[in-house]
Parts: sequence; structure tokens; C-alpha cells
Amino acid sequence: MLVTGANSGIGLATAIELARQGLRTVGSVRSEAKAEVLVQAAAEAGVEVEVVLLDVNDPDRGAEVVEALDLWGLVNNAGYAVTGAVEDVGEAEARALFDTMVFSPMRLARLALPAMRARGEGRIVNVSSIAGRVSSPFGGWYAGAKHAIEALSDALRVEVAG
Repeated sequence: MLVTGANSGIGLATAIELARQGLRTVGSVRSEAKAEVLVQAAAEAGVEVEVVLLDVNDPDRGAEVVEALDLWGLVNNAGYAVTGAVEDVGEAEARALFDTMVFSPMRLARLALPAMRARGEGRIVNVSSIAGRVSSPFGGWYAGAKHAIEALSDALRVEVAG
């Protein structure tokens, strides 16, 4: 199982729990400092979590990691929040958010699917939020990304079903 954004929050908790369940777990992080956080948390939990350096927005590195792991499962968790009025968030910042929280998870899913199909099984989990269902003021861009991942996940679920 590959868990992106595994150095804090939901990603860290997911990586630790998957390892507790006895699954080979690989957590991706963007830096050596974040890798240390994951290694220490896994040691404290008494589990083993492998660590890979991966910026999910780097298509070449994503392809290398997915190919090397021959994944059974993928948890797309990496992400961050952008807050501010829709009119105040610049296009570059909005695109960066969508790259991280929409395009990159779908790219990793596309990369993981061939091995899953060859194996005849696998799981892809795209971490979302209540913001994927309900928007709020000053959270429009974040909600938009979460809405998008919800819609794409729903379509993907049907497209890859048996």
C-alpha cells in the first residue's frame, strides 16, 4: 500500500494503521525531514513503514515509485488547504492546489491500475472531505478540489468495477 502525504494527520494515521494490520506499507513524503517524522512515528507505534521521497506533482518520480512498488493499494492523501475568497486567490495558487489534490491523485491511480488489473484486485482510496459535498465562504478553491476528487472517484469506481 502506498500512502501519499504520510508524514502527518490522516496520512500518518493511515500508514501506521495499515502497517498494524500487517500490510506492506510505503509512505510517501516530500523531504528527508518529513521522512524522519514518519520513521519515528512508525518506530513509536512498533510497526514498519517504508518511506519514499515523492512530490506527487512530479510525474516522472510518481511513475518511478509506482512502477517499483507493483501496488495492490493506493491511498491518495497528499494535500493542503487554500483559504481565501475565490476572487482573492490567484490562478497560479488555485492551479497548484488542483495539481496536488486532483490531477496528481488521478495520475497515480492511472499508473497503479495496470498492476491491479494484472493481479485481478486492488484498492484505490482518494481521501476527501465534507468540503467535497458542501462549500463554505473562503473555502471555495479547497471545496472545488474536493468536489472534483469526489466526482472523479465516483466515475473511476464504476469504470474499474469487475
